[in-house]
Amino acid sequence: QAQGPDEVPNSLSLCVLHVGLEGVDAVVSRYGAEAGLEVLRQVGKRLRKLARDEDRVMRFDDHEFVLLLACPQAESPAFVRRMADRIKAELQRPLAWRTLSHLDISGLVGWAVWPQNGGTLDAVLAHAADMLAGLRQGRRKSRQVANG
Repeated sequence: QAQGPDEVPNSLSLCVLHVGLEGVDAVVSRYGAEAGLEVLRQVGKRLRKLARDEDRVMRFDDHEFVLLLACPQAESPAFVRRMADRIKAELQRPLAWRTLSHLDISGLVGWAVWPQNGGTLDAVLAHAADMLAGLRQGRRKSRQVANG
């Protein structure tokens, strides 16, 4: 059971990473829903391997995951950025399904830290979701500029 902000000792911060996957719809369109579900299973396993036993990894939405991680308050900004980088690097590694060995997806990671980015778990989750939405919007604008 995940601890709420009231249950985390004062010396700890709660780091929230909101992972949004991109490319899953293309896998589903090309290879079917079963391939898409396998991609999500593999991503979930990879995220759990990055997390510690006391951390929580949850599928949040169709193509989104949320990680809840406790970390020392003084180290939380650096810690959450390192974890976001590790997650993005892990998602760049190709996934396999049946005889296919190069299913490519990518991910964006919004993050927030309690109590710095909000006084409640809902506020911190919203902050991480807003950051993820901003990253997605920035990526869409970059693609529009690149495509002319």
